[in-house]
Amino acid sequence: MSAAAKALWIEGFKALTGEERRQVAEMFAGYLTPAATTKDRWMHTADAAEYLGMSPKALRRRMERRNMDRNPIPVTQETFGGKYWFKLSELDAWRKGER
Repeated sequence: MSAAAKALWIEGFKALTGEERRQVAEMFAGYLTPAATTKDRWMHTADAAEYLGMSPKALRRRMERRNMDRNPIPVTQETFGGKYWFKLSELDAWRKGER
């Protein structure tokens, strides 16, 4: 899909009501692979921040002070100074206070 087509599709999706979005999601659910629907997928910082309802900057600040945090956000770093990765199932457990 071209970038222009993708942008147009996203704008159209944003204009839908909650019920219409649910109906569209149900229509496309059969086309998704199991990996796309799993609760254990990995996300980078921007996606994790959106999932948690905060800005990427706020998430990075929270990670910087995770050693002082009583309930730190679960995160994995591929190498020192490298990209941060977040597992969806661990973020869900963290939100529920189970981690």
